[in-house]
Amino acid sequence: MSIRIKPALLVVSGVLFAVWLNTYHLAIPSVLTDNRWRAVELDGQSLHPDAGIMLSLQRGRASGSAGCNEFATSFGVSGSSIEFGSFGTTLAACRSPVMDRETAFLAALSDARTWAVVNDRLHLADGHGEWRVVFEPDGPP
Repeated sequence: MSIRIKPALLVVSGVLFAVWLNTYHLAIPSVLTDNRWRAVELDGQSLHPDAGIMLSLQRGRASGSAGCNEFATSFGVSGSSIEFGSFGTTLAACRSPVMDRETAFLAALSDARTWAVVNDRLHLADGHGEWRVVFEPDGPP
């Protein structure tokens, strides 16, 4: 017995999938995707502008610089909730203070559960509501 899929059913399935996919991506607020973000605070401490910690959020993909290494991951948003996937990074080695800050930054992104934009700054908070990292806009992505 063979299974035959009608071409019309295949087309309708494809259209429905495309609508779902676009709806998911359109659900990401433009305030998140219209800017590249530069970290200015990490775990309550101010960061020097030259720290080089950057974040771009585009169509379900987050990428940027963790200070020493470049990183990429997936992310999803639902209302004020945010979640990042597993991180891939380049493998450069930097001095201890830079690597320690990078480790803390990637941990803050991993722990992020909610987001808010307050006074043009993007705040990411963990599951306890603690602001882990704060970003300022740094131009288009």
